[in-house]
Amino acid sequence: MKTIAYNRNPSVAAFMTRAFWPSKGFKNIKNLPHFEINQKNFQFTQDLCSKMYKLTQIPYAETLPIFFPQAMSFRLVMRTVTDPDFPEPIWNALQLRNEINQFYPLRVNDTVNFTLKTHSYRFLEKGVEADFITEAHRDGVLCWQNITTFYYRIKHGRPIEVPIKPPPAISTAPTNSFQLPNDGGLKFGDLSGDYNGIHLYSPYAKMLGFKSAFLHPHRVVGAALAHIPITVNYPCGLDLWFRGPVPYGATARLAVERQNNQTCFALYADDDRPSIIGKIR
Repeated sequence: MKTIAYNRNPSVAAFMTRAFWPSKGFKNIKNLPHFEINQKNFQFTQDLCSKMYKLTQIPYAETLPIFFPQAMSFRLVMRTVTDPDFPEPIWNALQLRNEINQFYPLRVNDTVNFTLKTHSYRFLEKGVEADFITEAHRDGVLCWQNITTFYYRIKHGRPIEVPIKPPPAISTAPTNSFQLPNDGGLKFGDLSGDYNGIHLYSPYAKMLGFKSAFLHPHRVVGAALAHIPITVNYPCGLDLWFRGPVPYGATARLAVERQNNQTCFALYADDDRPSIIGKIR
């Protein structure tokens, strides 16, 4: 087990430099290496939260939206997936899914201890899924938890397993549209620690097969949630499936419907396939 503790944000320059170290590859390992990354005394300061509200287009409130801790703790995910002991380089990865659970409210100026642990992985037909669990404790009490799933597009030659948690099918047509921002990638990278070039530079994104640079997914989630009336009762949850990139400046179209006392939504960007599907529990 690799255990690392921080009393401040992990250095982006350090972990992105380590990302260039050669990796073993998933096909050459028997088990996912166990990481535990701890960050103590992280504060949701007024400055950080104000910037996050502005970039995600959500109206300011003292009680934080459920996905804010995910965005602000994402440095721990980046620190893990860029480690030389992690099996696959980050350049092969896409964030695929979030399963977020919140047990108690978190507010502006609250201080928490974040912990991230590697969890499990699965071999699929054309790649591998890997799960990471992040938790936020306040005064020793678990307030918030998230499972982040990354997808690695690799050939592995291993037995194929069954993917988990398919998204809900949403038949409702989009009834709301709104414009997404044209910029802010670097500013969001400052908050999340995610400086992946696919969110910053179109030439780099095109080299990897995308049409252009595209928004960090949780900025788009925020814009969607800003247009969905929600009454929050704790415990609560938010499941997200990221199906495709959302370009800067895109006109988003939003479909919302109720299923089994849960609010489901699909956000469309430039095509007829949803880019993000969500379920508010």
